[in-house]
Amino acid sequence: MNVSHSRLEMNKITATSQVQQSAILPKITGTIPVTYVDSSDWGIPEGLMLSDENFNRFNYIDILLGADVFFEVLCHDKKTRPGNYSVLQDTELGWIVSCKKLLAAPEGVPRKSFFIRNNDNLDQQLQRFWEIEELPNETCTAEEILCEEHFKKHTARDVTGRYIVRLPRREGQGRLVESYEQAKRRFHQLERRFQEHPDLHQAYSEFMQEYEELGHMNQINEDASNTEERYYLPHYAVFKSFGSTTRTRVVFYGSCRSSNGLSLNDTLLVGLTIQQDLYSVVLLFRTYQIAFTADIAKMYRQVRIHENDRKLQRIVWRRSADEPLRTYELSTTTYGTAPAPYLATRCLQQLAEDKSKDFSLAPETLTNTFYMDDALCGANTIGDALRLQQELIALLGRGGFHLCKFCASHPNVLEAVPPDCREMDVPIELDSNEGIKTLGLLWHPLLDQFLISKEHVLKDCES
Repeated sequence: MNVSHSRLEMNKITATSQVQQSAILPKITGTIPVTYVDSSDWGIPEGLMLSDENFNRFNYIDILLGADVFFEVLCHDKKTRPGNYSVLQDTELGWIVSCKKLLAAPEGVPRKSFFIRNNDNLDQQLQRFWEIEELPNETCTAEEILCEEHFKKHTARDVTGRYIVRLPRREGQGRLVESYEQAKRRFHQLERRFQEHPDLHQAYSEFMQEYEELGHMNQINEDASNTEERYYLPHYAVFKSFGSTTRTRVVFYGSCRSSNGLSLNDTLLVGLTIQQDLYSVVLLFRTYQIAFTADIAKMYRQVRIHENDRKLQRIVWRRSADEPLRTYELSTTTYGTAPAPYLATRCLQQLAEDKSKDFSLAPETLTNTFYMDDALCGANTIGDALRLQQELIALLGRGGFHLCKFCASHPNVLEAVPPDCREMDVPIELDSNEGIKTLGLLWHPLLDQFLISKEHVLKDCES
């Protein structure tokens, strides 16, 4: 039955045909009929009040009556004609028309159908859904507790405000022995790769040069007679194929085994997860009227490693095969060592705790809306968003962290920071399908929408 709102006379429905339950759906089914049907030769009497005068023209269904209601609205009057012609049936809503020509789909037009099922135990199914989706009740392990206690006991700050941490060692794990030859052998393999890929060699050398110029690694003179425990980290290149950051990065391998089968990571505590889970961060981000994103530049390398532990973060490196092989010590938390994520994010949390009285908005935001070095922040007014932005810059600056790559859903927030602190992938047009990448998603700042791009998914898979 195709019933239009303009012809619907609900006051004609008798008390016995009242609907006990109803469901409101955005769309019941497709258009019925699927195309225009010529009814000029059906012999429908003139002046007959139809429930839908445009029954032969394709349109959307307004109301779907169940079988228990349908037969209640039927009247006794019925008019038929032999053959394939129309059948007229009087109802409480007006006359309705049926015909084989009306029901038959034109050639080449697919038929459409729908199915409705009533679930009596919907409450039980909903309960099962929430039980499946419920987050696990995680408790800290003994090692995670030890790592937290180690951090509280051994963490300090230098005169610039940067945090200095100790590597959390496992007790009774054993002593690291010879690892230099392994690191040297892997570096020679890397140099052979450089010969085949000069562009990689250039990018790798520039990365390491910046590392040294920033004081994040320092050359030392190797003393062969020194028998103290030390460890050499092999290193290799990884590639970032999207975004405005450096495409080539150097990663250090802390799981490479020394001559007794023990690696640096085997001797280190991992630490617990400090920040909110990714799902919670993204959901909270969607609640703000004014949203902005940012990134902590080189977050890991803003946390210093105590000088007594730097001997466990040694590497070999030279810019050219014509130069002698040199030994360096990494002076900051190093990506590739087991506790690095914990130490870096724990310092962010400690910074929020240390300066909680100096700022009204930033400490809570730093604790709840950061995922690793990515910030997904916001506020409900432009004024609060600008104040939060400036507080975060100031708070992180006190710990030696630099907040950059800002992008915002409102231009005033973006214009409040210098151009070199903005994400270089913007401005983005309103009708563009591009976006900035944050936490593996594409965010369109002007539309404040998350996007999925097949091109970027393929790039991520390749990288």
